[in-house]
Amino acid sequence: MKVKNTWSALVSSFVLVSSAFAAGPSEQVTYRGQAVNETVRLEDKVSEPVYEERDVPSTCYREEITGYRQECTTTYETECRDETRRECRDTTRRECRMEQRQQCSDTTRRECHNENRRECNTEYRRECRNEQQCRNVPEQVCRVQNGQRVCQTVQRRVCDNRQVCREVPHQVCRDRWEQVCRNVPDRICRTVEEQVCRNVPDQICSDRIERVCRQVPRQTCRQVPVIEQVPYACTRRERVQTGERITKLTEASVALKIAAAPAGLNVDEEIEIALKGAKVELSCKNPSGNVLLLATQTQSQTSSGPNRISIQSKVDIRAVGTQELLGAISQPISQVAMSKTSLTFVIGPVAKPELVSMGMHLVRATSGAVVHSAAIPASAITMQTITGDFGEKATRVTIAIAKLTLREPIAIDSYSATLAVRLDPKAVESVVNRQTLPAKLEQKSAHLVDVVR
Repeated sequence: MKVKNTWSALVSSFVLVSSAFAAGPSEQVTYRGQAVNETVRLEDKVSEPVYEERDVPSTCYREEITGYRQECTTTYETECRDETRRECRDTTRRECRMEQRQQCSDTTRRECHNENRRECNTEYRRECRNEQQCRNVPEQVCRVQNGQRVCQTVQRRVCDNRQVCREVPHQVCRDRWEQVCRNVPDRICRTVEEQVCRNVPDQICSDRIERVCRQVPRQTCRQVPVIEQVPYACTRRERVQTGERITKLTEASVALKIAAAPAGLNVDEEIEIALKGAKVELSCKNPSGNVLLLATQTQSQTSSGPNRISIQSKVDIRAVGTQELLGAISQPISQVAMSKTSLTFVIGPVAKPELVSMGMHLVRATSGAVVHSAAIPASAITMQTITGDFGEKATRVTIAIAKLTLREPIAIDSYSATLAVRLDPKAVESVVNRQTLPAKLEQKSAHLVDVVR
């Protein structure tokens, strides 16, 4: 597809710039507040290429045998033979032998001795005697086991005598001998033989005949021809593009009229006029945000054939300050007061009352009865411009209660009033730089008011 844009002559009041951000043919106007009165022409062509079949010179190739070469391939044959293979498996066998070891046991033996006992008066003399003291002494005992020397530590009882002395009272009396016996510990050891058995590793082997096969390579050769590609002159059929044919043509003539901006309004906007399908569309690139462009557009369409469309469009644009259109919803609803005859509140500055609509949901607080829930007719609304303490502009709205359709009369009581201030949707639809508008085009809030008179 090929697209061609055409414009009429430039005028000194505005600048035309080629647009690269539109999907279809478009033009861009940089508007800085001057009046513009010009005709813009846009053209959208849809074309397709035209082809024809032609014979063109070319080079062809044919195959020729220029000689022979030897080509060998390797194949494999299976050869088998019987082989004896010895197979062994691991097992265990029990092996026993006699071993000597020292076997000891603890016992006691009776030991007696004579003691001389005298019956004396209170006299003392030193008397000494020998006593045997025994203790266990570790001793290493070794033996040969499985061809290895194995040693272990055993306890041996060792006893020795020592002299014990004491002071024995005596008097001059007669001597009397008596035998004193006691059991003393002793250890008796002897050498015994015992059979010691263990499992030792072993192998059981046998011969097995199995058939073993392998792949043996065999080479086979043959003579094959050598073929070469030989070029020669020829012609070939080719599809050649010879031109283009227009399949659809859309032409648009746009009578553009932009009014001069009001004095003191700083305007710097890029307006784009684009032809999208069979419709002329307006948009704004990188809007400044301090001005709104309001447009009215009419369009008619004629066809001079099945694939040719002519569009006539008239566009009138005027610039207004953002506050002029959005002032009514630029600040919250405040200073709500109510009497039996009127309801008053303050909103943002209203420049064009015809673009503003209002609604109210009024509920009696004590009973919960809904008194009013509908839009407020324009005949019941009075607006007055007021100035705040710091010079800021606002609008005082007075609602005449008598002009409302109420479900019950207003009494001296408390009421819950939910107020809504909205912009006319038709006025918003005409904004070219719509992306600067807030997402919510209304102010809505609930208030508790007391009717005192």
